[in-house]
Amino acid sequence: MSGLIERGKQSYTNIEIIVVDRLSKDKKVEIAKKFGAKVFQIRADERSEQMNYGTEKVTENTFT
Repeated sequence: MSGLIERGKQSYTNIEIIVVDRLSKDKKVEIAKKFGAKVFQIRADERSEQMNYGTEKVTENTFT
């Protein structure tokens, strides 16, 4: 989450933060939303499923 927080402090305004959460019980979703992230919660067994799902949700022209 520290990387998310640092991106939230950037002056560059054309940024899209996407978080794909596996139904966690911690405050990750709350924190991510606080910084303007688009949050999606899915049931996924593998991290690769989360990554693929997240890339489908990107609306900007570039993905990093």
